[in-house]
Amino acid sequence: MNKKYDAIVVLSGGNNEATSLRIDKALELYRCCKDAKLVLNGFFENIHEDPRLKNYLEDIEQIHPYVLDAPDTEANAYATKIFSRKHRPKNIVIVSSETHLPRVKMIYHKFFKNYSDLDFISTEEPSEKIRRKRKTKEILSNIMTYAEFYGLPRGNGPGTDRTIYQAAEQRKRKLDKFNGLVKKILK
Repeated sequence: MNKKYDAIVVLSGGNNEATSLRIDKALELYRCCKDAKLVLNGFFENIHEDPRLKNYLEDIEQIHPYVLDAPDTEANAYATKIFSRKHRPKNIVIVSSETHLPRVKMIYHKFFKNYSDLDFISTEEPSEKIRRKRKTKEILSNIMTYAEFYGLPRGNGPGTDRTIYQAAEQRKRKLDKFNGLVKKILK
């Protein structure tokens, strides 16, 4: 890896295996960029209570990461934007899984006006079975995300960012019935 990152943002995953692969990649990147801020996005604020982090506590405690409480991908992007406004990293890398990354890019593009300042690195899914299931789920989620963000402005400051997030969350709640049906079909 040749690029130096100021912030390494790892998004929590739907299961422990996927999250472990993402954390492994984030720690690998951190070892190359010791001055970077490690951001755990979507994890428990108290890292000792997060079961997904139990195998990483020794490493993570030495790094003193920033922990952002975000329950979903939209909140991940919004929390990352607030973090970046406060800490002003120049080069940010977002770490997520291969099936999740297209939707992550779509959402982050909405919040970050200087989208070119972001890099995205994917990890593989833990198994082919999980990859197939997640790929199908993400295709449907991409459609939902497009509907949530359609017509909203691009992030241009705290007010716009809050408006984007609130509007997307409102639309999401309205689409939840459809989303619940999709989840039943996928099970």
